[in-house]
Amino acid sequence: LVADVGFLGVPNAGKSTLLASCSAARPKIANYPFTTIVPNLGVCDINGGAGLVLCDIPGITKGASEGTGLGFAFLRHVR
Repeated sequence: LVADVGFLGVPNAGKSTLLASCSAARPKIANYPFTTIVPNLGVCDINGGAGLVLCDIPGITKGASEGTGLGFAFLRHVR
């Protein structure tokens, strides 16, 4: 499954909260960095039938090259 929209940002920016408010997805939401360690998908219904696939993407942070978060190996696929 490929997302139509990806939310990318720094830790604790509200990406998971935005995904949860726009879709039926229930990602883990907490007040500490690296809560999102895997991408979360949700579908936002538009115009009564069409769906927009949303993705909460863990962001690049300091230390990504040392393995913090998902690092560059995953994020190089984000356009």
